[in-house]
Amino acid sequence: MLKEMIVFLKEKRSLLQWTQCDLSSESAISQTVISRIENGHDTGSIREFFMLLETLDIDRDEFIERLDLISPRKRLDDARKNNDFMKMKEILKMIPSNLREKNKYLHTHCVYHEALIDYEENNKICAYEKLNDIQHVLENDSHSKLLLSEIHLALGVLSLELNLDAFKHFKKSSELLNTVNETKYNFERIVKVRCNLAATYCRRQLFHLVNRELNQATALLKRFESTYFKLEIEYARLLFYINTHHKNIKKQYQYILYLLEDYPNEKVKQNLSNIRI
Repeated sequence: MLKEMIVFLKEKRSLLQWTQCDLSSESAISQTVISRIENGHDTGSIREFFMLLETLDIDRDEFIERLDLISPRKRLDDARKNNDFMKMKEILKMIPSNLREKNKYLHTHCVYHEALIDYEENNKICAYEKLNDIQHVLENDSHSKLLLSEIHLALGVLSLELNLDAFKHFKKSSELLNTVNETKYNFERIVKVRCNLAATYCRRQLFHLVNRELNQATALLKRFESTYFKLEIEYARLLFYINTHHKNIKKQYQYILYLLEDYPNEKVKQNLSNIRI
């Protein structure tokens, strides 16, 4: 991460065709400090670092976004959202083993994605074992409750396919979500878990739990003024209505067709074409 920060600063200085001496004159930071920062020997003080950003006309949000893009965890998350398993493999290969050994959170994140790749390649038992191992590692970690909730959800889905006890994992996932603070930084992941929980409960005909998860997911979207996962929530609600013979099935079906105009989703569109109302 430090190396990428240094490269970013050097790139901006080069674009301006400034020498280190020029940057020193403009920023009032000694050339010695700038040299040490660019050679990776020092990061300077926080004040000096942000003075350099300002002098080089680097927007702080742009800089943070750039760092997010190079973060292995962020890159894995992006690949997972796009169901890009080849990209996941590429990113995992690029992460040094010593970095994983030093960072428990990065390691568990990597194992989680390795398990997803195993599942995609139909190595379900291997995926289950990996997820089971890391859930024990994270069990008493108060900082990893959201990730642990996702892991238990995945374990539940795998358990259904392997004829194991799935409900305990779904229950644990839901319990963990209830202890997580809902913020603008994590609400989308919470909505995602609740959508998936609703779908799994629907398959088990636990309809009171389906309704609970969908209502909580919808409330989160309204609270944070977001449309993220709105289509997925409403599609899950349609399945709920179909399974419970709800009077609003046709109305819900038409509503999803309306949503598809603004939020195109080929998977939902395909699934919808297989439904006869």
